[in-house]
Amino acid sequence: MTKWVTKIIQPHTVDAVFKAKDDITTIAQSVGYDNMSIFRYAVDSDTDKMLNARLDGIVAGVDDGDIILYQYPNYLGERFDTDFVDHAHLMGAKVFIFAHDSEHIRGAEWDGYDEVEFFNNTDGIIAHNKAMRDKLIESGVAVPIINNYMFDYLYYGKNRWEDPKAEFEKELVFAGSLGKSDFLTNWDHQTKLAAFGRDEQKNLSPNVDYRGEFQQEELIKHLPYRFGLAWDTNLKDGGTYGEYTRFNNPHKVSMYLSQALPVVVWDEAGIAPFIVNNDLGIAISSLDNIDEELAKLSEERVAQLRRNAANMSKLLRQGYFTKRAILKMEELAEFGDITY
Repeated sequence: MTKWVTKIIQPHTVDAVFKAKDDITTIAQSVGYDNMSIFRYAVDSDTDKMLNARLDGIVAGVDDGDIILYQYPNYLGERFDTDFVDHAHLMGAKVFIFAHDSEHIRGAEWDGYDEVEFFNNTDGIIAHNKAMRDKLIESGVAVPIINNYMFDYLYYGKNRWEDPKAEFEKELVFAGSLGKSDFLTNWDHQTKLAAFGRDEQKNLSPNVDYRGEFQQEELIKHLPYRFGLAWDTNLKDGGTYGEYTRFNNPHKVSMYLSQALPVVVWDEAGIAPFIVNNDLGIAISSLDNIDEELAKLSEERVAQLRRNAANMSKLLRQGYFTKRAILKMEELAEFGDITY
């Protein structure tokens, strides 16, 4: 039996898309998976015959009983995804989805595409967290769903902030898409905020300390030692990104924690229970309360959050959560859900 992981070949970007998928490939390789390279291209230019020939080539090495960890979405479209799973099943393989996102939960499905039907044609899904798992089940997904709990964030450099004597600032840093972060335009809180990302003429508040845009590998070298903020939009007003935050694990949270930064998240976010239960930061209802919430943290409390974040960083940087999910996936593929 051969175990495969899809490796998406695409241009490097400054956001987390490339990093997240590349990390999954690297971690899977470390536990015995072979690469199955998939290039992003204009699928619509393929006739059915051309697409079938292309997919035949991609799965040519697959044998009966193999396992494929399929990274989704790869933005090649529903036609490619559906036909890939069909081809893999014809070869006798089991296909498990590693869901970097769920398009129908995010509200970004294409016309005529039923993501739930696609998921149900696979052998199982690795989802972000319990909230996403519950939402998928509510939507009609009937195949096994594994909680990933947290995206790993591979990093092989020295962690600057593991030293307990390092000076911590009770302030905020935000890294991400400034275009979907409306709170940055009117930041009038006493708490200082440093921001990284594409400016996009966003008219940031003069109270925001804008520090530029960097590739992921460079960005972590510039992060100051303070609380990492994961807040995609003005969550009080809802909206697509605000609603999706209820179900996803923002990759930026993993980036912050990989560098031993405790985090600040929305208290209704899908990742909030993990952060609170493991004491990795604070969950708040509104950024309007940020000054008050940070002010009431004692030095001892901050020190504990720092220690926990530093310990969690070691797990994230070695791929712990992905390996854990893969082992559960293999259990389901080979036996089913074991009763202990």
